[in-house]
Amino acid sequence: MLATLAPVRSLLLAIFVMMAGSGFLSTLIGLRLERAGSDTILIGLVATAYFGGLTLGALRAGAIVRRVGHIRAFAAFVALLSASTLTYALVQHPLLWALLRLVDGLCVAGMFICVESWLNDRAEPETRGGILAAYMVALYSGQAVGQLFLSTGAATPAVPFQIASILISLAILPVCLTRSAAPTLGEADNLPLARLFAASPLGLAGAAITGLILGAFYGMAAIYARGIGLGLGAIATFMMTVILGGVALQWPLGRLSDRYDRRRVIIACFALALAVSVALAAAPILLLVCRLLQGFAVGGEWGGAVLMAAEHGDPERRGFWSSWPQAGVPLGNLLATAVLFVLAAVQSDETFEAWGWRIPFLLSAVLVLIGLWVRLQLEESSVYQEAKAEMAERADDAHLPILEVLRRYPREVLVAMGMRMAENISYYLFTVVVLTYAKDFADIGTDLILQMLLIGAAVQFFLIPAIGALSDRVGRRPLYLLGAVGVAVWIFPFFGLASSGEPGKVLLAVVVGLFFHSLMYSPQAAFFSELFGTSVRYTGASVGYQLASIFAGALAPIIAVKLLASGDGDNTAAVGIYLVVASVITVAAVLAAKETRHSSLHHDRVLG
Repeated sequence: MLATLAPVRSLLLAIFVMMAGSGFLSTLIGLRLERAGSDTILIGLVATAYFGGLTLGALRAGAIVRRVGHIRAFAAFVALLSASTLTYALVQHPLLWALLRLVDGLCVAGMFICVESWLNDRAEPETRGGILAAYMVALYSGQAVGQLFLSTGAATPAVPFQIASILISLAILPVCLTRSAAPTLGEADNLPLARLFAASPLGLAGAAITGLILGAFYGMAAIYARGIGLGLGAIATFMMTVILGGVALQWPLGRLSDRYDRRRVIIACFALALAVSVALAAAPILLLVCRLLQGFAVGGEWGGAVLMAAEHGDPERRGFWSSWPQAGVPLGNLLATAVLFVLAAVQSDETFEAWGWRIPFLLSAVLVLIGLWVRLQLEESSVYQEAKAEMAERADDAHLPILEVLRRYPREVLVAMGMRMAENISYYLFTVVVLTYAKDFADIGTDLILQMLLIGAAVQFFLIPAIGALSDRVGRRPLYLLGAVGVAVWIFPFFGLASSGEPGKVLLAVVVGLFFHSLMYSPQAAFFSELFGTSVRYTGASVGYQLASIFAGALAPIIAVKLLASGDGDNTAAVGIYLVVASVITVAAVLAAKETRHSSLHHDRVLG
């Protein structure tokens, strides 16, 4: 194997030295910003700028390499990166540093393109995996060694940046002095994302997931380490250990990928990561990860459930049948509350904290298995089977639903997102934010509100299918408009009634709020299903629904609490205005949509 690496040893040395100089900058810059008092969001944005530069470099740096050649391009990127690194020592300002990180990312991407294309040109098919593995070993080893320079700035803060600049500058020597001929330059065709995904969906997905993980790690891991009390030396060791862990398997994986199907090697890596995640079940971070994965699963499940109900049901009663998956939300709240009530009655607090808290999760697993069994008994609807058969006849065309949705149904995606704003935000205000308001702003207990929310969930469970049936008679738009206007009006007396302490007023606040919410939530499933064609209906409905959740429900509690605390505190009027703005967006979206009550589900712009 050493004979295979001999022709490219200068390139491997160059990447090792370059990463030893630049690889610890992410850690260093994050720690310097944290010490200067910058919050984690600002630190994250500066870190994001680096990856933005990497993206820009990946798109544009190749043209520079083709224009001037590998060696000259590498030298130019090294010079610019070295100058940028010294600039950090001159001025410490987050905005300037974000700009410099953008430049850094562009330069690093350019150097990666130079070296990796050179290596790829020199590698034979049977040795390519091993050579690229050696490249990754050199890259990560240099990055790990670079972490040791973190503590060199204790007396003189500029020293780490000076050391980094020196090492980056030295990286040019092995490339300029190499006797290996640079690759022959030729024109390169752009590869659209759709074609790349069609050619290697597993590779693209793996790269995206890896990018998310590495971006979070390099940007914020050092801040986390500082937060738990580690000093510079310990942070350097922590970062170096994790990076070296990535080095350890590079060589064997490279050899395996030369011998066996590379897809199997990638899947084995994912399986290893899954096993480690399960082994870390006691770690608090796993709870966050599991909730994130639950969100992914629920997002996909919602789209599938409502579409199966819509496509299997009677077209004249589509609103009624499609509303039943929506009724699962209040029913789930009722079941969860009932389980917690039973556990509280039969267990002490100590027992619940020791092991009793696991029971609801195990019971939910049982429900998931029941749901899985039910879904396995279902067959695809005739509407989808017809569309699938037509797609099979067009096998020469790559069918990528997400791209088809954005190209053929952009207006419908925006309409669906707009329709979600008032519905999603109002639900969180009526069921979640009200608890924070009662405890932290109104100085009353939450027990009474929780009891009324339980009753409200029971009422909503029956309201949703009833309103769904009504939407089959009067249409989706009138009910949706009434709900959007209703929540905008009701939010103003809502907080006063909810914090009154009188059961009747609290119940009135909750039930009326959930009634107006149900006027939107119940016909929503049928409405969204009818907006999109069969071949992309699952994707279109889910994208519109889930993208809006990010901007609506996910942020609603944070924004509402900030608004409540504004002014003299207890600023419920600001929260009301917030919901009014969301309702205006929803009303505009509903008015932009056509009434779909009598629409056929057989329409499809993709299939023509």
